Amino acid sequence: MIKECFVVLTPSVEEYIQQGVLDVTDIEHMVKTAATFAKESYFIAFHSNKTTTSVTDGNGNVLDEISLNIPENIWFIFDESDDSIICTGLLPHEY
Repeated sequence: MIKECFVVLTPSVEEYIQQGVLDVTDIEHMVKTAATFAKESYFIAFHSNKTTTSVTDGNGNVLDEISLNIPENIWFIFDESDDSIICTGLLPHEY
């Protein structure tokens, strides 16, 4: 069965989009990257490294490095039910 996938962004992440700090395509890139590792960890973190971004799991293991400049660390948490997957993007202070 194919599950519906919903992406939810917290107000602080939405504000970065509204201010033009992040583009919708940047968020889409992070969601797609996080989704590739979601089976390994329900928690995926993006860590700013000035010009690139490290992608880690909940235990700090580096999973990938992407060419994306983000203003601060951004987390994605996946929650799966019988018929859907919810991917929530948030900043660490919003947890």
